[in-house]
Amino acid sequence: MYIHEETKAGKTVVIRNHYTSRYHKRGLERSENTNLTTKAQEKANERKDIHELTIRMNANFTEDDYHIILTYQKSDRPPTPDEAKRDRRNFLRRMKEAYKENGLELKYIALTGYGVRGAPHHHIVISGNLSPAKMARIWNKGRLHSTPMEDSGEYSKLAAYFASHRKNWKAHDGKGRMWTCSRNLIRPESKKWVVRADRYNKTPRPRKGFYVKKETVHEGITSEGWPYLNYVLVSDPRAPGRKRE
Repeated sequence: MYIHEETKAGKTVVIRNHYTSRYHKRGLERSENTNLTTKAQEKANERKDIHELTIRMNANFTEDDYHIILTYQKSDRPPTPDEAKRDRRNFLRRMKEAYKENGLELKYIALTGYGVRGAPHHHIVISGNLSPAKMARIWNKGRLHSTPMEDSGEYSKLAAYFASHRKNWKAHDGKGRMWTCSRNLIRPESKKWVVRADRYNKTPRPRKGFYVKKETVHEGITSEGWPYLNYVLVSDPRAPGRKRE
């Protein structure tokens, strides 16, 4: 037996199959490496961030939205992570005011990162109701780079990129959760049930109207020492009855 968990998020279904001490196939033993080292625990935390960010990005954003990067001119670079986060909060506050003035709703997922040379910057997935030019005028401490979100609606790669900033964030004494999001984001309910089979299929199969995104298939060991398999199903625009973009 194993636990099957799935979350319907936008055009995708995020799947997680895993064993537990109560539900596992006969003869399967838990990994001996259950007392995680600091490095292994950080990796486990990063995987949790990727899972959660994937769900929230897929559920709330589309090709009409943007991934923006806010950089600093040297004279405006904040000396501490707390001050960098304050700059980010101020930008998002002004953005919220600008959206409200235009009768629009602001949605975002944001983090503060550091480059290899230590330069702070901000990554934000943001609802695309304002043009990049207008957003750039609100951010007045450097450049604003914008990239439209992909039309697939599947953003696990971007989620992994966001989560990868954890290491540098910690290295610069960043405190608290690395990323934040607006309160109006949808967080779809995850459904779980017990599958009474000896094992899950390690080669995920597509579902009617969906295809398996191969890059999202990932096997590993949970922090409790049990195997798991994650993957994402993406709505297939070629499937019968689907509207083609």
